[in-house]
Amino acid sequence: MKKVVLFGDSLTAGFDGQTTSDVLTQEVAQDLENMGFPMTVKNFGHRGDTTFDALKRLPEVLAENPDYVTVFFGNDLLHNEVTKEEYIKNIQSLTEKIGPDKVILITPAYVDPKLHHEDRRGQDIHSYGKALVDYAKENNLSHLDLAYHMTVYPKADEFLLADGLHLSKWGNELLGNLIARNIKILELKKLEV
Repeated sequence: MKKVVLFGDSLTAGFDGQTTSDVLTQEVAQDLENMGFPMTVKNFGHRGDTTFDALKRLPEVLAENPDYVTVFFGNDLLHNEVTKEEYIKNIQSLTEKIGPDKVILITPAYVDPKLHHEDRRGQDIHSYGKALVDYAKENNLSHLDLAYHMTVYPKADEFLLADGLHLSKWGNELLGNLIARNIKILELKKLEV
């Protein structure tokens, strides 16, 4: 059976405000099965990680010999801890090591601007997200613009917990659906060859 590794920070880890959970892992696995592409899904989300931490943890991800790896890190823009240029350089390095045909890049998520107007500013989320999407398009990489998908919905805050940062049940459902959809698209492309 093919294997998916979800690689990221607390949003990937399913942090619910108190502890981590397998909510996203279950969502992706169930959605893939419902779409007719059952796969094993493993979660390598870790609270607080940036793309620099991801590079350090990458060997444990690669040891799983995954068919697909999501790369979803938003802590880089926390108080601009990691510059946009460093972020893209790290994303590029992760992509090269994972393999461009296996990676699914995910932009930083939308956060409640009323609660996070200083630590995760909307313009930074947009800027880092645009840089990631531009990089993905230039290199024909699978990607999803999570902030966009969250904000086209009239009540984007429904996707967030009360902390305005972590994903609610609905946010995890949205993310899980989008990840599964991207994997299905990649699988269907392989069948066309």
